[in-house]
Amino acid sequence: MTKGGTTVKRENILCKLNVLVLALIVSVAIIPQVSYAKEKPALTKTEVAIGKKKSIDINIKNKVKGSKYQWTSSNEEIATVNEKGVITGKKGGDAVIICTVTTPAGKVYKLSCDVSINTKSKVTVFNQKDLEKALADKDVQQIIIKTKTGRKFVIPENDYTDKRLYIKAPNAEIENNGSFKSVHAYVSNQAELEKALAYDKVTIITIETKNKVKFTIEGIILIFV
Repeated sequence: MTKGGTTVKRENILCKLNVLVLALIVSVAIIPQVSYAKEKPALTKTEVAIGKKKSIDINIKNKVKGSKYQWTSSNEEIATVNEKGVITGKKGGDAVIICTVTTPAGKVYKLSCDVSINTKSKVTVFNQKDLEKALADKDVQQIIIKTKTGRKFVIPENDYTDKRLYIKAPNAEIENNGSFKSVHAYVSNQAELEKALAYDKVTIITIETKNKVKFTIEGIILIFV
């Protein structure tokens, strides 16, 4: 009886263990799989400046396997781009390089990069390093600070009266400690206009807008259509 009882008890224990292991296997199998959304395709650079006859390679990150890529330039007289995303400067000016990405699922992404082609006397800068280089270059007569980002630019105290400064950076923080032949600010809305008016070193303000916009300057309403 004792031996038989022991045998039964062992069999019951083994049976319970088998059920427990089976339950664990089933529970692991039905754990929901968490899927993380992949990042969208994007260009490694969205603002670049190069010289005439110079080239730069723009790459794509977060590629989707099997996608098709079509590269185009808004102005091929200024800059061209080949099927691999290599941009080449043709003559001074600005252009927009667009890469249209079509995934195997049919989803389309349009990626753009602002490109400025610099000349010996006219230089566009997108960062502090290039700004300092342009300030030190005696051949440069026009410096254009251009960016859509909130970068900070610091112009050291010095005499730059042989140069004109153009500001096309509405979101940037610019600390100007130098003296220029003239300082031009480009604005497209009331907030940018007020910022330019409060900047005592700005000598010329140019309003650029493609839409009907109302501006107010010291009680005077200006409407651009």
